[in-house]
Amino acid sequence: MKVIATLSLATLALLATSAAGDNPSVDDVKGFAKPYTPLPNEPLAGAAKDNAIAGLAAPFTYDGFKYIGSDPAAMKKCTKTYKATGTIKDAKKLAPFFDCMINANYLAGFESEADWAAADLAKLPAPFKKHKAKLTKLAKDHAIVISHYLEEGEGLYDNWNLYAVKKDTDGKLMLDTLLTGSAKAKPKK
Repeated sequence: MKVIATLSLATLALLATSAAGDNPSVDDVKGFAKPYTPLPNEPLAGAAKDNAIAGLAAPFTYDGFKYIGSDPAAMKKCTKTYKATGTIKDAKKLAPFFDCMINANYLAGFESEADWAAADLAKLPAPFKKHKAKLTKLAKDHAIVISHYLEEGEGLYDNWNLYAVKKDTDGKLMLDTLLTGSAKAKPKK
């Protein structure tokens, strides 16, 4: 009897996964992420902002954030309230977090020519390796996508953003993990 019950639960889980469809593609994630990257002089407002917030799922995990908006007092408040790393567990707290999130350093990936690809969990960039166990679990029903771009400052830096996006039961894309990181670029051989 236990074997039959286990098979039935496994079958139900498989059907639920099939009903939601396949994981989103890299292009799906890239297009989906665009509303989270407003241009500095064109902030999201009204329905566009509401739709972007509705695309966030709790618990929402973020890491590597530096808040770099044009309002120093607001960015100081973001840094104090949300820090560089955290998890928003309550969906009601995603809306206030959103105003800080869209002023975080991951936006530069859209301002430059970034390469987008499915994440290879065996070869994660150094800033994301501490998240490997969580990302491995998420990969079962999420697209794990990395954008990579080079940035010149005091030297050349590799910059990465990692997006974990899933489909909800209605097939709507939902972002629940956003990681950002950088490292001094290694010379190409």
